[in-house]
Amino acid sequence: RRPHAPCDIRCEVETTCPTLLQQLDAIGIENVSVMLKDVGEAIRNERPASTEDDATFALDKYHTYNETMSWMQDLAKQYPDYATIVRVGSSYEGRDILAMKIAVSKDEKPAFWMDGGIHAREWITTATVNWMLEKTLSQYGKDDSVTALLDAFNVYYAPILNP
Repeated sequence: RRPHAPCDIRCEVETTCPTLLQQLDAIGIENVSVMLKDVGEAIRNERPASTEDDATFALDKYHTYNETMSWMQDLAKQYPDYATIVRVGSSYEGRDILAMKIAVSKDEKPAFWMDGGIHAREWITTATVNWMLEKTLSQYGKDDSVTALLDAFNVYYAPILNP
């Protein structure tokens, strides 16, 4: 750093920061301010609110791993003729990586794969896959493009690839 240039320092608010502020004052650095008192809280506030208390699975909201897996199980029960849950692996922490397989016939077909939740804090990708999954299941036989997709492919949706 060059002299007299602004500098950001992260410190533990309860223990380190008071001592650091005293030391900076002792050496004559007076133009000091705390930008964020709790970085963890700021990160939690940045994340979209969960809908854990909602009776329905809102497709435009953030959902936890457990909420998403439960919702997928519900969809498999709602569309038993062509929706099944498949385990595609497990995470480093031992959580199941699940996908929904949508196959409207027993015929062998090429596969279409869509996944989300690969990187941390990437909540919008899971919401996108959830939306695609729900629309594909609910619109088969009603929407020509969805029907054509499922007639031509076995479709796999994995909303959370890195749980």
